[in-house]
Amino acid sequence: MTDAELNSHAATLRADSRFNPGLRQVVDFLGLTKLDITSGAVSEVAQKNPFRRDSRRAFYRSFGRDPRVTRMFELYMGADPEQFKIFQALGAALQWVGLNPETGWPTRADVTFGVS
Repeated sequence: MTDAELNSHAATLRADSRFNPGLRQVVDFLGLTKLDITSGAVSEVAQKNPFRRDSRRAFYRSFGRDPRVTRMFELYMGADPEQFKIFQALGAALQWVGLNPETGWPTRADVTFGVS
C-alpha cells in the first residue's frame, strides 16, 4: 500500500455520485504485503474521510500484522470506538458492521460493499 493508493481510494469514493457516505465499511488488510505510506498521507485521507462520522468502519488484519496503518488512521480521525474498530477476525468485523459473516467475502478485489 502506498500513499498514492490510499489517496486514490478515498478520492474515488468521494467522486462517485453513487457513493453513500452512510455506508458501513470493512477494510481487509490481510493480503497487505508491503506498507509504504506516510503519516502525512494517513492524516490527509482521515481529514477528507468520505464516510459520515456515524458510519461504522471495521479494519481487519491478521493477528501479528503490523498495526501501524490502522492505528494511525484511528488517531488522525479522532475515531469514536463505537464507529471504528480493528479486528483480528473477518467474521467479527462483518458482524460488527451488520453483515452476516457466513455470507463470506467478495471474490473480486475491486468490489466495495456495505450496508446502511
